Amino acid sequence: LSGLVGSEMCIRDRTVSVDDMDMEEDTMQFVYPCRCGQMYAVAADAIVQGTRYVACAGCSETIHIMLDDEA
Repeated sequence: LSGLVGSEMCIRDRTVSVDDMDMEEDTMQFVYPCRCGQMYAVAADAIVQGTRYVACAGCSETIHIMLDDEA
């Protein structure tokens, strides 16, 4: 997962609810489109383990993933 940033604090461009992300069943990854045309992608297991920051595969943008219970 080249876009995985981890759970440490970093500069983020926006916060996205995990409910707004699409699940790719074949790869078991949550994905979300970036404005550059590429995708943010993170494994479902990584979210369960605490990953909340994910970098775009095509640019320097980063999103913060928020779970419902964190709202």
